[in-house]
Amino acid sequence: MVPGPADRLALVEGARLLVEAMEVRHLAAIFAATPDVVVSNLLRPPGEAAEPAGDVLSRLATASQFGWDKAQGGDLAYIPSGGLFTGAVGAWLASAIHAFTGAAFEAPALVAMEESVLRWVADTLGMPGDAEGILLSGGSLANQTAIVCAREHGRVGPTSRVYLTPRAHHSVRKGLRLSGIPDAEARSMPADSRGRIDVPALRRQLAQDCAEGAAPWMLVAVAGDTDTGAVDPLPELADIATQYHAWFHVDAAYGGFFTLTGRGTERLRGIERADSVTVDAHKSLFLPYGIGGLIVKHPGALVRAHAADGAYLRDVEDLDGLPHYFGRGPENTRPFRGLLAWLPLHLHGVAAFRMTLDRMLDLAIEAAGSLRSIPGIEVPRDPELSITLFRATDGDEATERIVGALNNSGRFHVSSTTIDDRVTIRLAFLHPRTSRELLDDLVALVKRTQAG
Repeated sequence: MVPGPADRLALVEGARLLVEAMEVRHLAAIFAATPDVVVSNLLRPPGEAAEPAGDVLSRLATASQFGWDKAQGGDLAYIPSGGLFTGAVGAWLASAIHAFTGAAFEAPALVAMEESVLRWVADTLGMPGDAEGILLSGGSLANQTAIVCAREHGRVGPTSRVYLTPRAHHSVRKGLRLSGIPDAEARSMPADSRGRIDVPALRRQLAQDCAEGAAPWMLVAVAGDTDTGAVDPLPELADIATQYHAWFHVDAAYGGFFTLTGRGTERLRGIERADSVTVDAHKSLFLPYGIGGLIVKHPGALVRAHAADGAYLRDVEDLDGLPHYFGRGPENTRPFRGLLAWLPLHLHGVAAFRMTLDRMLDLAIEAAGSLRSIPGIEVPRDPELSITLFRATDGDEATERIVGALNNSGRFHVSSTTIDDRVTIRLAFLHPRTSRELLDDLVALVKRTQAG
């Protein structure tokens, strides 16, 4: 099973050709329907005999030509992932190096690289210098890891309560259940007119619960919710969490890295007071899927919540200044995720990411202004970050027609949500390839659809 030099070269060359084929696809339609025969052929299990690399890679190339192309700038649905090429190279190199970075003594230099990324993230968020973190597969696992930290810190039993922002990501409730927290302990709070948590309602609920003998142990806010990009009033929520001795977690999976920009820093003011913050580098750092993270303000909190022991670990060596990541989170065996971020950050420089995020904020504002000028289109809220909302004034059916026109255009992929019980289209600007020209074409298509 160890390939010779010629086999390795053939495989690398085949991979190169596949990457070139993907670049060609990025110039084609953003969506291609997948034939049933392709799916059925690819569901077949591997055979006993080896297959030529060219044949295997050819099947992969075929499979990659179908579905939605997430590498095109017209991808504005859900929360886009830019799939930055240098990040993909980092992922490939991390696999090729094949180092175990769960324990510092196994690969001290590589763990130092990953730790430098985490310390940079903490600094970007304004967290203290001794804050600790861990890179995980994404925001879902990061939110659950934060819940476990909060549970160990302050949950006292069945009378404990956790308070959620109205549009908390579904992974928060999932994380609560997976962490053994009954649904009855969670309070989902109402929203204010901007879609943020209603602070007076939260205060009333806390006062009522405490009067009935409940013990608040966690408050979850959002810094850029998935639906609308809304940012909760973080300074006020931090004050409330301090008053009730509750763990204050901010889910900034989408919005966190906007703190690299001046506008983002102002809009996310108060995030530095959180006990823990979720971020996703495969969102607002444009990296390939599979790299999110959690930053925790309190040194040792991650280890207290996750550390375990076993006789087979007796030879593990501790190193000053470098962590064992297997003790900071739920994973023991884990990929070397740090390189996915370290390589692009050093190759491009932080300024390139800052400028791109600023451009995303500009596009969202420009989109709102352009769409407002179209007869029969309304923008219910100004964008707080890089998500623009709009809908037809004639109702849901007219809005759905616009969704269909955009998604059938071959150039765009958009998704919708419900705001005030009305279907609303959301444009999430978070892809480095999204240009002003693409936005102009989208607005023109909306105009034509409205005109009938």
